[in-house]
Amino acid sequence: MFGIILRSFCLGLITFLSVVNLSAQITVTADEKDAFYEAGEAMNFEVSANYNASASYEIFYDKFTTPLATGNIDISSGQITNIPFTLNEPGVVFCVVTQGGTQYKAVAAFSPYDIEQLEPEPADFDAFWNQKKAELAAVPLDPNLTYHSGNSYTTTYRIDLAQIDGRRVYGYISIPTGPGPFPAILELPAYGSGANTISPGDFIAERGGAISMKISIHNGPLNQGDPNAYEPNEIDDPDNIYIRYGILAALRSIDYIFTRDDFDGESMGVVGVSQGGALSMMVSGIDDRINLLSYAHPAYCEHAGLPNDKASGFPFYVKSSRDTDGSTAHELATISATRYYDAINFLKRYKGPSLGFIGYQDETSLASGIFAAYNELTGPSILLHEIEIGHNPMPTEFWNGRYDFFRRHFPAMANPPWPYSDETTGYGIDAGADATVQLGSTLNLSGEAYDNENLNTSWPVEWEMLSGPGSVIFGNANSSNTTVTFSEEGTYILRFSVTDFGLLNSISKYYTLADQLTVEVGEGGGNPSTLSLNCPGDINQVIPAGSNSTSVNWNIPSPSGNCQNGGLVMTQTSGPQNGSTLSEGTYTVVYQATDNCNNNTSCSFTVTVESSVIDPGSYCDATGTAPWFEWISAVNFEGINNNSAKESYGDF
Repeated sequence: MFGIILRSFCLGLITFLSVVNLSAQITVTADEKDAFYEAGEAMNFEVSANYNASASYEIFYDKFTTPLATGNIDISSGQITNIPFTLNEPGVVFCVVTQGGTQYKAVAAFSPYDIEQLEPEPADFDAFWNQKKAELAAVPLDPNLTYHSGNSYTTTYRIDLAQIDGRRVYGYISIPTGPGPFPAILELPAYGSGANTISPGDFIAERGGAISMKISIHNGPLNQGDPNAYEPNEIDDPDNIYIRYGILAALRSIDYIFTRDDFDGESMGVVGVSQGGALSMMVSGIDDRINLLSYAHPAYCEHAGLPNDKASGFPFYVKSSRDTDGSTAHELATISATRYYDAINFLKRYKGPSLGFIGYQDETSLASGIFAAYNELTGPSILLHEIEIGHNPMPTEFWNGRYDFFRRHFPAMANPPWPYSDETTGYGIDAGADATVQLGSTLNLSGEAYDNENLNTSWPVEWEMLSGPGSVIFGNANSSNTTVTFSEEGTYILRFSVTDFGLLNSISKYYTLADQLTVEVGEGGGNPSTLSLNCPGDINQVIPAGSNSTSVNWNIPSPSGNCQNGGLVMTQTSGPQNGSTLSEGTYTVVYQATDNCNNNTSCSFTVTVESSVIDPGSYCDATGTAPWFEWISAVNFEGINNNSAKESYGDF
């Protein structure tokens, strides 16, 4: 009996301690919700708990680098304990708090858009990859296709293609049902080598209306895997680093897609996560057939972090060199060789639109290296910042948002064989066309940001100069439509960026949209040309009673300018046309004017259409027991007056 009682007591104690342990919580956060700071700005990591505790902390770039700060703290239940920190250079840091053997972490980003690559790219980077591409081109495609599956919307085949060193590229290709021609999306694989780790991409074909190809980078049929996957991998020799096979496998797949009659010949996108995200970046930089890029948590960004005591990205080449060889010579050779495989160097060469995702707490694909790559993009870019997300799982915004992204840039994907297709197009941004101006003249800037097809004017915006021989002055750097002047002749790069914080408070995520334009400033002379355009004021109009719409008219603006080269043109770029019949709602109308002096300007106004509300008028209050008598006395029906013998409503 005593044993039973003792056992019951122990089980109860264990259960009690387990419940206490499960309810014990420590949280660590940056004191700014977006975890964004300027380099040199003081901030605090805020630590709180629902119990009293003592803990230690470390702040570092990644788990392999020297800590930037360490210490101990006492945490009081229900109160915030601050860990102050300042980083005097661009970078992303982790703060890890350890208590009772459990780690809790937060991340802060300091001037992340100024993070630069730590080592220069190889001088012969282009020559190196041109040689690899030539080796691949010398191998015939030799495609083999066998039927895999199909339905009313798509047909999927197993495919294998020849590539260098006697290897094959294995994958699936799914073709939408319909006449075509179709865009194409190549999906590149995350890290892995087992059998059946690659599945068909028929969902993209069905729901997206695009040829969808998914491949393995290894030399084995998909249902078998490759026992030699990732080997040999001589990381100190650029000609024998294994991931080259993945890059060439992707290029070979695109070679095949371009031979198909049902491909439209131009709409080629690549997409991937982790290793696949890196491969997508890599091939987009060395193959100008690619004009759309989507990546999430990409690896292979910044291999030279560790020797600079900064963060590196997977596969941590220098760490592997130290662990497997340990010599200085091997490490230096590894640093040199892996520069040919750093996604940053590839992304410098890609000029098209991109959709990207960064997990701030990712310790595999670290945010600092991804920012260094992102900062090289020059085309329209959409970036989701995930403040509290690590490497896995990939965010739902990636799986769903990529379809919006595809539809925006490949309009044919808005009409897939799937009968219940979506029409959303997600985010879009445009900084305007590149321009040429005379020194001393004023350039009109007109940036646009879209959510689906709606021009958004409420998001915070910023214009900034990225590079140029002199300085610039913006009329209002925080307005989409503004002006800029330049201090010296030369080439200037300006960036227009927009931030959507709509998800920040609910799920600690936010979007950044950015685009660039190039301005050539030439020698001034005479009177600089000008261009102006004035829109009418905002319009408010009421729908007539009994109707559900009304016709709205306005005075169309007339541009004026003094460009001696002529070419003055005005177009309406957004909103309903003058004289349109509109239902209830608010509409934004945008006009743009350009001339042959490379001036451009725009103006906008809103049209608000409201439903009519019938005013019952003013009447005296009824005082009798039959209120209709009070009302009928105010009515005169021509020959019938209030002296009529009519006595009730029905008599009329």
